[in-house]
Amino acid sequence: MIEAQLYYYNNADLLECPVWDPKKGILYCIEIRKNRVYAINPSDRSCRSYDCGSTVGWIYLKRDGNLFAAKKDGVFELNVDTGAFTYLIHAEPDIRMRYNDGVLDRKGRILVGTKGDKDKMEGQGALWSCENNGDVRKLIPGCTVSNGVCFSHDGNTLYHIDSPTLEVCAYEYDFSTGNVSDRRVVTKIEGGGEPDGMCIDRDGMLWVAEHMGSKVCRWTPEGNLLETVAVPCLGATSCCIGGENMDTLFVTTMRTKGVFEPLAGGLFSAKVFN
Repeated sequence: MIEAQLYYYNNADLLECPVWDPKKGILYCIEIRKNRVYAINPSDRSCRSYDCGSTVGWIYLKRDGNLFAAKKDGVFELNVDTGAFTYLIHAEPDIRMRYNDGVLDRKGRILVGTKGDKDKMEGQGALWSCENNGDVRKLIPGCTVSNGVCFSHDGNTLYHIDSPTLEVCAYEYDFSTGNVSDRRVVTKIEGGGEPDGMCIDRDGMLWVAEHMGSKVCRWTPEGNLLETVAVPCLGATSCCIGGENMDTLFVTTMRTKGVFEPLAGGLFSAKVFN
């Protein structure tokens, strides 16, 4: 087991969605309830903060170096130089919901999940598909907490988590139509943790953060456990691969209500490749 080390701490309550920009060498992440996107510079651990004006549930690096940012009232582009937000699309009409993890497919569709904003909305969330022409539809309906989502390297397999099911699932993905089929369960999390955010590494393996599990586990697409990275608090929320040599796992965490954990809410890192 690898022990993750504290990388950055700014007294956050709920850090999520780490994103590495390999061109700029910047690590982005969000603090959902404080409406913030953070840009952390590894060279001096300085941090720039962007005020989103409302709850932010997901960010994603664009090819031009700016970010997609899913806020309460839609998906926007965040200009990381100016801090300006430009509205793009809004899929979820129910104000009781908020956006959560997402991804882009090879045709540029935005796939973004939803969950209850303040209350648990069982079966009311979804993974939405947003076409470039503005059309939106529920790609995977009936979710309670649509969470970690990523593609295989060839774009033909979509991995997705609906956290309360405890399952990491895979779908065949037709990028020409944007449809999914042939759902299968990669693995079901046991031992008290709940799958949260997820990423795919250079070898096509899945890293799954376990909320209430104090760890991030590496799985094969067939569901074999390969590696475990431990974090010193219960609430591991999400992860990404980054660093100068793309050899480091970054892990965001959250504070757990009623539990005293001095480092909870911190950003952690562990070298996972030689």
